[in-house]
Amino acid sequence: MRSLADRFASAPPPTAPAGCLFFDDFRTPARGIAYAINYAIRDIATYVSPSLVLPFGALAPSAMVENGLNQSVTVRWQVKEGAAWIDADAGTVVGAGANAIVPANSNRAPEMRLTAVAGVAPTSGTLYVRWDAPTPSWVTAGTGSPIALIQADRYGLAGPSLALVTRLNAPAANDESYIYNQVPLPWVASPVEFGALVLMDDINVVSKQFDLVAIAYQAGRRSVNAGVRLESPSSSGVLSAKDSGAAWVSVGSRVLNAKDWVDLRVAIDPSSGSYIYVALNGEVFYGGMPAYGAATPTEQRNVVRLSLYCRTLAASSAEIRVGRVWARLLA
Repeated sequence: MRSLADRFASAPPPTAPAGCLFFDDFRTPARGIAYAINYAIRDIATYVSPSLVLPFGALAPSAMVENGLNQSVTVRWQVKEGAAWIDADAGTVVGAGANAIVPANSNRAPEMRLTAVAGVAPTSGTLYVRWDAPTPSWVTAGTGSPIALIQADRYGLAGPSLALVTRLNAPAANDESYIYNQVPLPWVASPVEFGALVLMDDINVVSKQFDLVAIAYQAGRRSVNAGVRLESPSSSGVLSAKDSGAAWVSVGSRVLNAKDWVDLRVAIDPSSGSYIYVALNGEVFYGGMPAYGAATPTEQRNVVRLSLYCRTLAASSAEIRVGRVWARLLA
């Protein structure tokens, strides 16, 4: 006979907001600022941002340049034509130590990117280029040039997906890109499930991690910090959970397919501060143990901070797609 945890974990992922406390399938783009290029340039090579695939009807993005280098740089838009990238403007020259706006370009294309090149090799400073682009209403952060954008769907999941991309220029181990969102949550005695559909593409090529972390804050009492981590150094995905000491502990592994959407879930009992389960594709791997708990500042209310992380385990850039994120009560 299946346990209650097994039954809940094997239920299909939600396809609509009905029955959810929080649901995001990234269908409604908002405009937000994120890094396109963030790099200490020391040569005259051309540096490129991640590519931006614009949803149908989205406005063309603009960009802001903060040139902390000791040499001038030229920043320009490019559009993709087939497999080739073509300059879409004459470029905006930004002097050493100066700031500038790169306006939205009239030569808009479904796929665009920014490039930056110094006229003389800089010897100090960092170039920051941020773009105002269609992005989910999540906050972006991380190392290098993290970007969280709505891009075209792949491998059969209906609707758009979110791309978490780590640094493309001079990538290093432990580069990370992450997004987070504060979600109101009625504090109830019932267990709460947090889940995400994730595409760990190129899992046999790039060693990377994906973390789904939920920190539930109860006003005036305490927080519960729980999470599930999936590592893919090879075709065998290693699953871990965050324990009561805030350390990640391995709880098992399963063979992954590079073109499959993975169903990751963590369910907690906010009242006791313990895990109900950690599950991968409906299979329970961990449960019944306490999550990490801490005192809650009085200004925190009944909310959950949901965070999604993409992290490289080796010196290579990585991309992870997220197709759906949800929180729901386990009645």
